[in-house]
Amino acid sequence: MFLSILKLIHTPLVKVSWDEAMAYAKWTGKRLPTEAEWEYAARGGLAGKRYPWGDEITQDDANFWFWPRDRKDQWKYCVPVGSFDPNGYGLYDMAGNVTEWCSDLFDPEYYTIKNLLGPGPTREKETPGIIFPAYRVLRGGSWRTMVFHGQRHLCVSYRNATPKREKYEISGFRCVVDVETVRATQN
Repeated sequence: MFLSILKLIHTPLVKVSWDEAMAYAKWTGKRLPTEAEWEYAARGGLAGKRYPWGDEITQDDANFWFWPRDRKDQWKYCVPVGSFDPNGYGLYDMAGNVTEWCSDLFDPEYYTIKNLLGPGPTREKETPGIIFPAYRVLRGGSWRTMVFHGQRHLCVSYRNATPKREKYEISGFRCVVDVETVRATQN
């Protein structure tokens, strides 16, 4: 039982709405990443590649639904962080395991009009006329991403428009800290 509890401690928190993720990040003095930050981090230094590890996908690269389920590890759901190799920046599970909330509003024209250096808008009033004001962005694919969807859902550039109040067993979040904040605490 103790080992089961330890595994849960290192497993991503899921079934969290965008508002709840934002509140937690603020409470800890952090924030959710923008889409630009998330994608940069997910690429792990591999510019132009489809996935955080390269251009090919195997069941040993990430936690996603590989059918038939013949994996040696037999994971069926979310796995503890560190169960798969990190990307080039040392970040785990940037594809697969759980999708992750980003701070941005969903904008279908993101790649054509967005300041790709971020940070992106997080409130409806900052983007008048936006088509999807109640939608935010999930990135990264999940344990429930099927292999035939994986060609797209696990790609570092894939974006999923999701109502910000929704909570799914496949979605969670990761927090980020601004470099300026880190530097200020070191002085």
